[in-house]
Amino acid sequence: MRFWLTPVFCVAAVTLWAQPNSEFITEEVTFYNGPVKLSGMLYLPSGSGKFPAVAVTHGSGKESKSQPGYASLATTLVREGFAVLVFDKRGVGGSGGTYTETPDMSQPAGDLVCAVNLLKSRKEVDNTKIGVYGHSQGGWVAPLAAVMCGDISFVSVSCGGAISTREQVIYSLWPEFRSKGFKDAQIDSALVFCRQLYTYLGTGLGYEDVNPRYDQSVKQSWFSHFRQMGFADKLPPPSMLKESPFNFFKMINYDPQATLRMLNVPVLVILSEKDDSVPSQRAKKLWEDAMHASGNSALLTVSVVSSDNHFCFERYEGGVRYKPAFASALTGWLKEKFK
Repeated sequence: MRFWLTPVFCVAAVTLWAQPNSEFITEEVTFYNGPVKLSGMLYLPSGSGKFPAVAVTHGSGKESKSQPGYASLATTLVREGFAVLVFDKRGVGGSGGTYTETPDMSQPAGDLVCAVNLLKSRKEVDNTKIGVYGHSQGGWVAPLAAVMCGDISFVSVSCGGAISTREQVIYSLWPEFRSKGFKDAQIDSALVFCRQLYTYLGTGLGYEDVNPRYDQSVKQSWFSHFRQMGFADKLPPPSMLKESPFNFFKMINYDPQATLRMLNVPVLVILSEKDDSVPSQRAKKLWEDAMHASGNSALLTVSVVSSDNHFCFERYEGGVRYKPAFASALTGWLKEKFK
């Protein structure tokens, strides 16, 4: 992925309406990345002064600015004195463009850069203290945006980043196979095959090596998972890989390591100890290795919370809130570094 060749054309925001609150103000705003209109909610602390700010990007799925979890995250941060911008993904809510489940990461990163530019245009924001936050898929997007844009002062990530997209997809299959009753040894074998298969389908390389393994794998009970995905008894030849059903495997080729080695701003990574979508200990090591390789280890803070899953939101007294363990790690680091 050559993100530095991807142009980002941002247009200033337009305020649609403002809603006062005893503690903060919310404004519905729009901004543009080229022709694509993006709809956002801006949270501003009450009172005067220039505030540090955070632009929030999403995990996978059709996520929007109005989801209760993101509202809780924004409220948590604005009450600590940070301006916060949350916006609808492309093709979701009030945003234009086309929604893509697994996009070229440079596209949402470009949208995040334009969100940062919106914050820069606000008189209430301290332009020297604008950062980005991303959860899950946003763990790839936020660091990439920081490399694309020299005006981003810090990066914060929860339950994501460092692991390649393909490896995270494969790792997340473990609980699915386990739920179907397969034993550990069977799952290990299935995932080794899956790694070879997905690499071939994403790159077009290695047909001669994967083909005999495929012929053996169709005889295994766990191959039922791949049949459910539409795979037949024979490995698709390279000539078929240009067809649209195989686009997904191309889109999971992204490896963030080169991006992480280019980061030169403070970075907070919050990982969940019991994450079933991201191998947290491996992610921690990859974050540390990348920042060490660039000589920027001192800029990295990794916090591993005792969460029970991949998600940083939870239901609470009939509502949804940003989990206290995540909130404590994030707000503590932000206040220490940027208040």
